[in-house]
Amino acid sequence: MNSETRPRIITYLARPETRLLVAAMLGPRYDVLDAPLDLPLLETLHAMEPDLLIVEMELPEISGLEIVCRVRKDPVFGELPVVTLGHATDGGGHKVALVAGCTGYISFPLDPVLFPRRIQDFLEGKKDELDLKEHLQYYRRFTEVLIEKLEQRLERLEKKTRALEAERERQDALTLQVLTSMAKLIETKDTYTRGHSVRVTRYALALAREVGLAGEDLKVLERAGQLHDIGKVSIDLKQIHKPGPLTPEEWALIRQHPETGHTILAAIAFLKDEALVVRHHHQRFEGYEKHPEIPRRIRLMASILTLADSYDAMTSQRSYNSPRSTDDALKELDRCSGTQFDPQLVKAFKRIAKTLEQDANDPPG
Repeated sequence: MNSETRPRIITYLARPETRLLVAAMLGPRYDVLDAPLDLPLLETLHAMEPDLLIVEMELPEISGLEIVCRVRKDPVFGELPVVTLGHATDGGGHKVALVAGCTGYISFPLDPVLFPRRIQDFLEGKKDELDLKEHLQYYRRFTEVLIEKLEQRLERLEKKTRALEAERERQDALTLQVLTSMAKLIETKDTYTRGHSVRVTRYALALAREVGLAGEDLKVLERAGQLHDIGKVSIDLKQIHKPGPLTPEEWALIRQHPETGHTILAAIAFLKDEALVVRHHHQRFEGYEKHPEIPRRIRLMASILTLADSYDAMTSQRSYNSPRSTDDALKELDRCSGTQFDPQLVKAFKRIAKTLEQDANDPPG
């Protein structure tokens, strides 16, 4: 019994009206406190130190039977009187509750005279008990009910998980749309780079498939291709895309955009890999020797993007050069193989370059 004059009763009840009714019936003689349903059961008991626990059989997230079982396993509150409230049924629900370890079971509707009297009896040590035959009879039903309740909880959890996953995917898709739109907006401000990201992504995916990339890595590479120039949002494109060659200072400025792009994308949880690919998409092949910390898959995707980006820059009209032919661009890839570009990727790209050029020139079907 609690050391205070009035016994303390904790209730786990689903509906506010039931909590008000129990408090009204027991309040004159006991301290009645509602346990928060969103906190761990045993944590609540240890914090409140009740003399008796009243639990409703049907709770939103956990069954009353599960609560009883957890209390009975606790070394401190294993002998705590636990009274369950529920509706009278022909299925022997009250006897199943007793098998679970309940001190007593009281059916709705609650009688304003009998209910406080029975609570007092339980506080004084009385129990509702089953004989051995009844215990054996309802023990099987008890295990069936527990399994059924567990399955229901798992089903609710799966539904919540699916709903959360769907919402997360929706939010991720919206974020990607915003970033892709931003990248396209950057391109539309410069007549020389319109369609650049689309072409680079197409070249990169074709090359990736040629060297055996598949699954999630293809998706990462596709998103990285769409967003690889997003770091140019911090660059004055009117200054950079001027007629004639760029000055060293202007080249230094434009070379900052991979790092800026990484900073933008790394802040978004589902774009961590894409952020790394964007960060290294201007890394020279020979420079990877100084960066062993870069994961091999990131290195491969970044190298693919480097080649695709450079190929499109060479074969497209730019302010600082006229477009090269496919053959001339491939010769340049060969010349820089092993230094700027991965030699294996150069060989693979040469196998598919003519097909890519033909596909680009074919009218839509």
